[in-house]
Amino acid sequence: MTPPSITVITLSRNRVTLLSRAIASVQAQDFTGRFEHLIVIDGCHDTRRFLERLPRPSRPLLRWQFVPRDPDTPGGAPRCAVLRNLAIDMAWGERIAMLDDDNRFAAHHLSSLWHLACDSGAKAVHSYRFLFWRNGKAFRLPVVPWIPDPDLSRHWHAKLVDRAVLRLGDNLMCDCADPFGHPDPVRTIDTSEWLLDASLLREVRFRTEYDAAEISSPAGMVCEDGKLLDDLARRRVRVETTGLPTLDYFLGGYSAPAYLRPGTVTVS
Repeated sequence: MTPPSITVITLSRNRVTLLSRAIASVQAQDFTGRFEHLIVIDGCHDTRRFLERLPRPSRPLLRWQFVPRDPDTPGGAPRCAVLRNLAIDMAWGERIAMLDDDNRFAAHHLSSLWHLACDSGAKAVHSYRFLFWRNGKAFRLPVVPWIPDPDLSRHWHAKLVDRAVLRLGDNLMCDCADPFGHPDPVRTIDTSEWLLDASLLREVRFRTEYDAAEISSPAGMVCEDGKLLDDLARRRVRVETTGLPTLDYFLGGYSAPAYLRPGTVTVS
C-alpha cells in the first residue's frame, strides 16, 4: 500500500537549540512516503531568523509560519491549542503527527506508526516514550513529573505502576487511553506520540477554553492533549499503540512543576 502523506507539526518559541534537535530528528525519519515538517513560530523573531537562515532540505519539506503574539497574550495550554488548530488547518498531510520542540523522534517513529495505522485501520495510533531530564539523563524518580503536589504525585505513580504504564526504576512510559465508560480511566498520551487522521483531527480539534481550576489544579495543569484524549474517548474513537518507545520526551515544558523547569536544580 502506498504510504499516506504526513504533516509533522511543531510549535516553537525562544528555544532555537532544542528546535534544531527536533528538526534533525524529523529529517532522520525512515518513512518512505511524502511528509512535511510544519513549524509554527509563536511570536519569536529569533526563531524566525534562525529558520530563515536554515538550509531547506529536499525531504522532508520544511516550512514555517510566524504568528504574532501580543505582550498580554496568555501562554500555556490555551495558546498552544490555538496554534495547533491553526497548524492543522495549514497541514497538507493525510495524517498528522506532532513533535514538541523539546522532544525527539527515533528514526522509525513515523514508519512504525504508519504501519500500525495501515494494518489496524485505526484513525488514532500512538507510540510509547522514554522520559528524560532536560540534561539528557533518564528520569527514574517514583513520581509523576507533571503533578505538583508531592503526595498526589507519588499516589499517581503507584497507580500507573499498577496499571503497567510506568515501571519502578525505569524511564519507559507505556502510555494508554482507556475507552469511554471505563470505571477508572487512565489517559496519558502526549501530543508528540500521535499519528492521527487529519480529517478526524479537524473535526475534533483542540479545545481552547480553560477555567482557572484547570490551569492551577493540584493534580497538575489540564493541558490541550488531555482534553483531546477525553474528546476522542467521548467519540469512541478506537486508539491503537505500536508498543514501541519511539519518542524521547524531555521534562521541563510549560506543564511541568517548577522543580522540573529549565534553570532549576535537577537530580538524576
